[in-house]
Amino acid sequence: MERAFRHTALASHYLILFALFIYFKAKKYGEPISPGYILLSAVSILIHPYFLPMILGILLADIIDNTAVRQKPFRSFIVFVASIGLTFTAGLCSGIFMLGESQRSSGY
Repeated sequence: MERAFRHTALASHYLILFALFIYFKAKKYGEPISPGYILLSAVSILIHPYFLPMILGILLADIIDNTAVRQKPFRSFIVFVASIGLTFTAGLCSGIFMLGESQRSSGY
């Protein structure tokens, strides 16, 4: 419990829980894929990039499930592309992707 106050970025597992909540809520009520993944993936890279592969994995599971059940992949494709685009933009703006500079000297 004490480490949660020193390692706040790694104590943010609520991001994974929120992604699972979005997935199971959509599955339970038969809703289309949620655009909440877009914001969630962008926030996850700003908090810690460690969470991004897990959230994108849940997003891909939702895309596969949504495409297999409803046979309408267009909205899933839009959510996936928007999620990747906004995540890359947020990472670029926050300094995670330092182009042409060493990350040891400056940057994220």
